[in-house]
This record gives sequence, C-alpha cells and structure tokens, in this order.
Amino acid sequence: MDYETELKRWMQLLELYKILPPDDLLEFAKAYAEAARCNYKLGHYSEALQLWEKHVLPLCLQIFGSEHQNTAAIYGNIGITHYELGEYDKALKWYFKDLAIKEKVLGKEHPNTGTTYNNIASVYVSQGECEKALEWCSKALAAKEKVLGKEHPDIAATYSNIGEAYRKQGNYGNALEWCFKALAIFEEVSGKEHPETTKTYNNIANVYHNQGEYDKALELHIKAYRICLSVFGSEHPNTKIYRDNMETDYQAANREEPFDQWLAAQLNQ
Repeated sequence: MDYETELKRWMQLLELYKILPPDDLLEFAKAYAEAARCNYKLGHYSEALQLWEKHVLPLCLQIFGSEHQNTAAIYGNIGITHYELGEYDKALKWYFKDLAIKEKVLGKEHPNTGTTYNNIASVYVSQGECEKALEWCSKALAAKEKVLGKEHPDIAATYSNIGEAYRKQGNYGNALEWCFKALAIFEEVSGKEHPETTKTYNNIANVYHNQGEYDKALELHIKAYRICLSVFGSEHPNTKIYRDNMETDYQAANREEPFDQWLAAQLNQ
C-alpha cells in the first residue's frame, strides 16, 4: 500500500474539516486515526503519537467514553507507538490502560485481550525481563489459541516473542525452535514480504549472530533488508535497523570486500 499517498489524502481531508467540520465527530476522529495509522506505517512514530494523543484520544473519549473497546484500541495504539520509540515504561502504562478495559469488557480469554498480553510481553522482552515476558506470552496463547487456532498470525506473533525471550536468555536452541514456528505461519498465511515475516527473518538472524554463525545470519539479514527496502524505502526505521544488523554480521564474518560494495551486488541479484 502507498501510505505516503494515503497520508496525503487524509491530511487534505483534515484541512477541509477545519473549514467545514463534519456533522458527525466520528468522521473527524476517523480522519485523524487514519492519518496517525499512515504515519505509524511509514515509521513516522513521533508524528503518529502526536495525532493519537492530541486528537484521536480526546475525540474518542468524547464519543465513546473511557471504558469502551474503541478507547482501549486507541490506548493500545499509543502504547505500541511509544514502544517503537523505545519508550518502554510509557508503552507499558498505555498497554495496561488498554488491558483494564479489555479484561472488563471482553474478558481474559478473548483474542483481543490476548493481543494486549502479547504487546506487554514485547515490552518485557525489550527490557530484558524474559521470565515476565514468557509469563505474558503464556497468557496470550491461552487467550488466543482456543478461538484462532495454532496457525494464525496473531499466534505467530507470540511465538516470535517467545523466541526472542529465549534468545536473550542465551537459550538459542529454544529460540530457533519458536522463531521457525512463527516463520512457518507468517510465510504461509501472511506471505514472505509481510513486515512480520521480515521481522522474523531478522530475529532468526540475530540468533545465528549470537551463535557466531555470521554467514547464516547474513543470508537472512539481506532477505529482510531487501523486502523492507522495497516495501518501506531506505528511510524507514526497520530498514535502517536491518541494514545495521547486516553490516555488523558482515564485519564479524571478516569479509574482505567493502560492505557497501557487497550490499550493492546483493541487491542487484
């Protein structure tokens, strides 16, 4: 999807709404939410966060109140944006606000509640609190597997978190097992060029890096980088992360050819 074009369209509509406000506040909220979503997809996390917090959330609270599922979804979007910015404590704050509503309205065994459990696990993985992460992953699987089955992308996202938690614990065998379980689902259901698939390529490559298998890591890093470059462009945060990871493995592998020259050759294949 061309998120740049879509973002431009929503921003133009918002400018029009400032002159001719819609009769329904929900239309205003939708336009701001779509603009925030496009910014998030483009990796413009600060811009997305500003739209979520300053515009979408106040409108959502006015329309739906503080204990509605839609309000919970906005809390979750704010949380994941803080997460992408590396602001993990803020991410947890918003995730737990999201969770409080979902557990009350949907219950603890609803797949949407399970998604929030998984988001909380992601933060704990990033903070290196792996035992906590694994506990929340277990809660996520319990909430999602009954309804979604074991071959759903949402299940695979939790498998990825489990793999990352084991990697950070130094349990590389378990890490690879769970990452490959996630990858099989993402490739089959979401496709080989989906962002979650490329993220999983990167996660597996990181395990190989930790094991000192730099050539194996490079094969997966170039795959993730090539896809992310094609889908999001060179300035997206994930593209830059994958490139940095790839260069680290390239240097560790003691290759003689300059990295930029090697990379150019790989991209031309």
